[in-house]
Amino acid sequence: MTAPDRRAALLAMGVATLVWGVNFPVMKFVVTRIDPFFVAGLRIPFGAAVFVLLIPRDERRGLLRGGSLGKLLLLSLTGIVLNQVFVLTGLERTTVGHSAVLMALIPIFVALFALWWLRERLSVAGWTGILFGAAGAAGVVASSAHSGGQATLLGDALTLVATLAFAIYTVLGRDLVRATGARRVLAGAYLGALPVGFVLLGVGFGRQAARGVEVGLDGVAALLYVLFFNTVVCYLLYFWALRTLRAAEVAVFSNFQPVLGTALSVAFGMETIGPLFLASGAVVLVGVWIVQARGSAGRAGYTRER
Repeated sequence: MTAPDRRAALLAMGVATLVWGVNFPVMKFVVTRIDPFFVAGLRIPFGAAVFVLLIPRDERRGLLRGGSLGKLLLLSLTGIVLNQVFVLTGLERTTVGHSAVLMALIPIFVALFALWWLRERLSVAGWTGILFGAAGAAGVVASSAHSGGQATLLGDALTLVATLAFAIYTVLGRDLVRATGARRVLAGAYLGALPVGFVLLGVGFGRQAARGVEVGLDGVAALLYVLFFNTVVCYLLYFWALRTLRAAEVAVFSNFQPVLGTALSVAFGMETIGPLFLASGAVVLVGVWIVQARGSAGRAGYTRER
């Protein structure tokens, strides 16, 4: 690896981190205008088309056939359907800061699920990180009572379900990703989620009509940002950078996303934050860093879907 290649990869991850950080307040704006079920339903066929096109034509056959079909459908359920539905419905009922920090717990949930499912061992430092993460998450949820109604316990609970669903997806899909590649697994998972995606589109369309909220050009622009930049640009940059950088280096960038997303939402006047949230959020990020740096599951890296 040459120095220019490394600098280019770091720049790519910096851009992806920026786009993903901006995505949190943009998604919050989107769900104030467009029903979350409709947004989730739209992202599934869009993601399926994008990731299938990213695979060479001669490798597209058999994405949903063979011995991996059952596992791919389970990945479709956890990493695509449940994750996206609960992220969006949770964000509708909580703040950008709460959503971003609770989603940052993914490496900790991965470590715990890998401990149970894969019988992976955790070091003392790994357990310490998990305790930090749990304490910080409890503080973040408790700070809902001081958010002036901006964050709710239900919204935080839905977000935690999304985090858990994606952690399960990460652990269950690890061997498949290593065997066939992340793009192929993502394409198969999106294709497997297509039937549910069309159902979500129908349900969301009906709910949107009942809402009676005008979407507006700014709402459409925000939705296009989520679809194009979040799904296409970021993942292209992510996969390209991962060829040059170690997974642990790439994972470090993810810790800046909740900080950036929260800072932007405050700067734009979308929410206010208090000392309990700030302290608890810092504890969460410290716990996540410990797990990523010292815990066995945290070092493996993951591909986060938002």
